[in-house]
Amino acid sequence: MSAAILAASGDLSRVGFKSKIKFDEVLASAQDVGGFTVRQDYLSTIRNHIRRNTVFFPLLRKEPTLFELVKELREASHPEAGFFDKAKPSAPELPETPSDHPTSDVSTDPDRGQLVKAAGGVIATNHFGRSLLRMQGNNPYGVDQRVKKKNDLIVSTVKTIERACFRGDASANPLSFNGLGLQMAMGHSFVADTRLSHVVYKKVRSVVRLAVSDETIDREITHIFTSCLGLELIEEEMDAKLSNVNLDEVRPGLKVKALNTQGDVQGEPTPLIPSPYIRDRVNAEGEGEIDFWLVDMRTLSWRGVFPEGGMEGVYEPQVLEAVYYSDDSEYLVDKCICLIYGTLYAENRGQGIWRLTVKVPKSKIETI
Repeated sequence: MSAAILAASGDLSRVGFKSKIKFDEVLASAQDVGGFTVRQDYLSTIRNHIRRNTVFFPLLRKEPTLFELVKELREASHPEAGFFDKAKPSAPELPETPSDHPTSDVSTDPDRGQLVKAAGGVIATNHFGRSLLRMQGNNPYGVDQRVKKKNDLIVSTVKTIERACFRGDASANPLSFNGLGLQMAMGHSFVADTRLSHVVYKKVRSVVRLAVSDETIDREITHIFTSCLGLELIEEEMDAKLSNVNLDEVRPGLKVKALNTQGDVQGEPTPLIPSPYIRDRVNAEGEGEIDFWLVDMRTLSWRGVFPEGGMEGVYEPQVLEAVYYSDDSEYLVDKCICLIYGTLYAENRGQGIWRLTVKVPKSKIETI
């Protein structure tokens, strides 16, 4: 019986294990699953990287999907209701709304019900690298180097997911999923132009109020995302209005964290969140464009599949390690994999996504 099989089975009496890492410490942080060792202790590290490097993905509701193509079961219409004779609650004049599944619309549109995608990367340690580690003895420099690479791989993975949430395009890259722009419902895109003296925050408020004014849909704009330059536009407008206020002290600069957008409809200010993953651009006509994404996060989710050998119920990136144990050798990692299966999913065909594109002078985009 090979040492690897003995280690996996738990029979360690015949394994000559001389690693500088004690075996019980390895077991405390790893779980051998059919050739892969799942590093349970990396979950907190991954979540720390998610909090530090992303703003959108952490807000997504994480849900499992049982099919490779994420499908949404839709009724053809809302149940009909109206006034009727209170003495006849089963009045035949009230229309009936079908509720059996065969009459429902099951979406198979790949632009809306996305295929589950895979993201991540692999760090491989070749035979020479493992040999060099053994030569380094009590001061293995390569161990620290591997840890740094592993952290860099986690950061790269979470950034890849966050970038695709805003800018993903499955037609340009079939291995990616579609981001907000390609899942947004038709007719939800609006334009403002600062060159025509449009006030940005007023235009944002107008779009929000339009979004929540449909009585047939329970809408709410929960978050507004923009670039750092988009946030600067709002702050400049607020600064101009407050230039003659608080003259008793010097208070340069203004930080806007939220906007009052919906009045009594929602009550609380809507968070305004800048993200480096939203790109400002210059269009073909030479106009600068800055996007504001207004979203109802209740309608968006991450539909995931946890990888085999990974932690059940965890739909965030996971770190898997392919390891081996052999006689008179150390606990060595052959390959480290950071992996996530899933896709961004917008319910109701993107009815909870709105975009305001603000046109600015080209110089505004190009000037730092």
